[in-house]
Amino acid sequence: MKKTLLLCFIHGFKGGDDTFGTGFPERLRELVAEQLPKVNVRVIVYPKYETRGDLAECVDRFRDWLLEKVIDIEVNSGTPSPTIDPSVRTILIGHSMGGIVAAETGFTWASSHLEFVGCLARGEELRRRVAYMSRVSSELGVGFGNLYTRLGKAAPPKQISMASTVVGNQRTFCNLPAKTAAGTWLEAVNDAATDETLAHMTMFEPAQNPGYEKLTTDAAGLIASWTRNEWYESSAEQAGLLM
Repeated sequence: MKKTLLLCFIHGFKGGDDTFGTGFPERLRELVAEQLPKVNVRVIVYPKYETRGDLAECVDRFRDWLLEKVIDIEVNSGTPSPTIDPSVRTILIGHSMGGIVAAETGFTWASSHLEFVGCLARGEELRRRVAYMSRVSSELGVGFGNLYTRLGKAAPPKQISMASTVVGNQRTFCNLPAKTAAGTWLEAVNDAATDETLAHMTMFEPAQNPGYEKLTTDAAGLIASWTRNEWYESSAEQAGLLM
């Protein structure tokens, strides 16, 4: 039977249906489908969720929602043994905090918007999470990557201390990993943005991000490289019945 690759998009803090712009999910689906013709490529977007309360509960709600969607696809496809030989594989695509929701596995944090986002300030927890995902990637073959924004030609230098200045085109929205294993990190340069936050918020808007098409192509390439495996090769069109 022909299998299904499900691209699941998760928005970030206080985001909504417009987080990924007007066309990024479908454009990414088209590019992935071109590179992986043996499977059906589908898109789902996690509905707007409440970014307050316990982060682990938020993760649990997302996991339950996704499991329900996958089960629906398996049932509709008539998969003989979905628990043993599933016909659906999922790629989680998170923007900003959505990436943490995608990667998080059970830590419990406390109860407000500030504390929900506060995990961004806890550097050691972030490093442990990245190290965990890198280990899962290397030991279990689960793809893990980060396409991060970097400012380009329009960005001025930024003074970060009395004696230190960051060159404009070296400014990024996130802190990059140093020497530890951290999966695949690819820069997504925005030559139109003048500051890091603007680049981060407009990365999925082609009118405001000249590097939009490269970002989309790089993302599709990563997904295709993670998916070309035995599961993918065993996918096939359902044979017609002879009467």
